[in-house]
Amino acid sequence: MTALSPAVPHRAGVLLPALAHLLLTIDFTIVYVALPDIAQALGFTRQSLQWVVHGYTVAFGGFLLVGGRLADRLGHRSVLAGAVLMFALASLLGGVAQHAVVLVLARALQGFAAALMFPSTLGLVHQSFDGAARARALAVWSLAGPTGLTLGSLLGGVLVSGFGWPAVFLVNVPLGVALAAALVWAFPKAEPSPAARLDVRSATAGTACAALVLATLVQGPETGWSDPRVLACAAGATLAGGTLWWCEARAPQRLIPRAVWRAWNLRQAMALTALLMATFMTFSFLQTLLFKDVLRFDAMRTGLAFALPCASQAVGAQWGGRIASRSGFRVAVVAGFAIAALGALTLAYAVGLDAGYAALAPGLFVTYFGQGIAFAPVWQAATSDVPPSEHGVASALASTTFQLGGALGMALLLAAVGERGDGLTGTPMSTLAAVRWGFASGAGALLLASVVGLRLRASPPPPPAA
Repeated sequence: MTALSPAVPHRAGVLLPALAHLLLTIDFTIVYVALPDIAQALGFTRQSLQWVVHGYTVAFGGFLLVGGRLADRLGHRSVLAGAVLMFALASLLGGVAQHAVVLVLARALQGFAAALMFPSTLGLVHQSFDGAARARALAVWSLAGPTGLTLGSLLGGVLVSGFGWPAVFLVNVPLGVALAAALVWAFPKAEPSPAARLDVRSATAGTACAALVLATLVQGPETGWSDPRVLACAAGATLAGGTLWWCEARAPQRLIPRAVWRAWNLRQAMALTALLMATFMTFSFLQTLLFKDVLRFDAMRTGLAFALPCASQAVGAQWGGRIASRSGFRVAVVAGFAIAALGALTLAYAVGLDAGYAALAPGLFVTYFGQGIAFAPVWQAATSDVPPSEHGVASALASTTFQLGGALGMALLLAAVGERGDGLTGTPMSTLAAVRWGFASGAGALLLASVVGLRLRASPPPPPAA
């Protein structure tokens, strides 16, 4: 690999951002196995327990734009190292929590720290590499996403069984401290950029809008869309969105600069990240239903059943990096999503009461292989026609639609299945019908993503001056 910054060891430039990405993605799922023990120990109700998960998700999605702007203003290394330390401290708070409110606050603080981390992990890759080397480094970075989500569930089970629920938080503390020290050692400190100032009013409105939209989407399927809390979140999101538009029209330093909004590839990539996460989240949910409720796998076998999708996505990510290096990110995106759509259709056809895991394996491999191919090139496209000084906010925009896409995909799936009957809570036959319908619908979404990929500009014009 040919690094742009000779001061950064090339292995550190590849591995450290990927490890930071891995750390924050693991915490999306590591608490799932611990939830029953957490509820018993801290007295959570069934309704309040969901916020151990949603507190992280909502804070993460809400503060991404702020994280991207701060990274552009203060430098990716400084923001990432500080955010990793904050993540470790929040994890320590969660591990020693003796009250439900304290644990939810710790999870929200973890999500806030993760929102500062994510744009900087991408920013460091873009800062350290260029051309084909950047495509290969992004392929390694992209492995952390699916690997972290899968590893989180497996690691959570091991830690809870061996050490109790606090271990799923405390394990982050030494890892975070070591990673922050390694980042400070490996990457040079960047000078603050006075051009990338943070408008407080726009940042507040943007954070509130994204967080309230996510809160609406995660709460609606569980309590009903007519629930007063859901309606209040939706109304608040609308008000915050209008306030953001008003502030941006008058701010001397916009939260999202006009040059970023004009970036054609970024706009396409935002749609692609939404479709990517929508299908990834819904497929993971459908597989859990299929393995546990239809195939009757226990917890251990269900976890192991996810090993094949994780491995195939890792293989796909390596292929995606090679394709993007040789033929451009546009070819990799279009091909990856088309392959994934074919795999999802294969899964929809293969699922059945008499179908064992072997019958599902080809569809699972092809689906996640295709998603792996597309994953890194989508993020490469997101910053391909954006000025380097705005890479942080561009990555944050694509990350925000990534989170919104996952929440929206799950909300649409649950609403659609609810309209079709008791598919998620009824007999294995009704669950099977819901799973088959979900995979077929996901194939349509992936095919749409492949079409959107055709709209990417393969050779974007040089970025305009900041």
